Amino acid sequence: MDRELAVTLPGVSRGASETLSLPLAARAPNAPLQGSVLVIIQFDVCEEIRVDKLRDIFGARTADASFKHQAPGYVRYQRPPVEETIEPLLLDSGERLQGDIKYFDYGVVSVVFELPFAGDWDTLVQLSSRWVSRH
Repeated sequence: MDRELAVTLPGVSRGASETLSLPLAARAPNAPLQGSVLVIIQFDVCEEIRVDKLRDIFGARTADASFKHQAPGYVRYQRPPVEETIEPLLLDSGERLQGDIKYFDYGVVSVVFELPFAGDWDTLVQLSSRWVSRH
C-alpha cells in the first residue's frame, strides 16, 4: 500500500483551500525511517526588530541563508536575522530537543526545536501528531 502526504495550500489555484496528494517513496509500512522532526513556532512580536542592536546585546551570531540546492548570489537576506542556540530541552518523556531562536528584522521571532527520530512510519505519525496545534 502506497502512503500519501496531503498538503493543504490556502489560497492556491481553484479554491480557498486545495489539498494536494503526493505519493511518498515506495516503502514497506514498517520500513525503518531515520532523521529529525522539526518543531517550528513563530511569533509576530512587533513591527521591527533592530537586529544590529540585538546582535550587540546578545553577542549572537548572524544567520546566513541556507538552501538545499545552490541558489543564485542575489538570493540573500537584506538584513540577516540574529540567531542564538538555546539550552537543550529535556521533556518528561526523556526526549531531548535541541533549539535555536532567530530574530528577524520584520518583527518575527522563530523558535526551532529539533528532535532526532528513528522508527517506522506509524511511530513518526504518532510523534508528529503530538506537536500539531489543536485549535
